[in-house]
Amino acid sequence: MNNIIQEIMTKIIKDNNKNMEKLFTEHKDISRYILDTKKMLDEIGIAIVEEALKICDEIIKESSNRKKNWYVQRKADE
Repeated sequence: MNNIIQEIMTKIIKDNNKNMEKLFTEHKDISRYILDTKKMLDEIGIAIVEEALKICDEIIKESSNRKKNWYVQRKADE
């Protein structure tokens, strides 16, 4: 989890700096900056949800309670 946080912070800093540079040096309008920032944050949100789902999946797979009450009939279907 710490790795994903570090990756997110790196992406935010890098992409935001790039977006701000475009805003000031290429004379892009503020609307373009807002749209680029929104796109970046949407991508980060997807990465966060993906990581959370991976963690949930692992917790469920390793759950001793689930292992007692469930039987995997066809593992190849995964």
